Amino acid sequence: MIVLLDECVPAKLRHLIPEHTVLSACFAKLSAVRNGQLLALAEKEYQVLLTVDGNMSNQNKISKFKIGVFVIQAKNNSMEQLALKTDAIKEALKRIKPGQVIVV
Repeated sequence: MIVLLDECVPAKLRHLIPEHTVLSACFAKLSAVRNGQLLALAEKEYQVLLTVDGNMSNQNKISKFKIGVFVIQAKNNSMEQLALKTDAIKEALKRIKPGQVIVV
């Protein structure tokens, strides 16, 4: 699976899910792109967008996009907090479908 990390997610998180191809928004040259436009651009090359932005699904109709959105709920977006969600991320990546939002 090809996963895009939103710019609010530390790029180092990709090392915790080596089973997938994971690229940061910065590496993909998608930094500073607004959510709706980000989803439209990302759906062309990625299967999942991983974010900590809980408002993304409220601000956009995710079901119209061909990309799944995985929202991580944590105290903050530090690697320490997000690393605690590694198992949940891996499980969600097994079952996420295009146009679906999963929150963990």
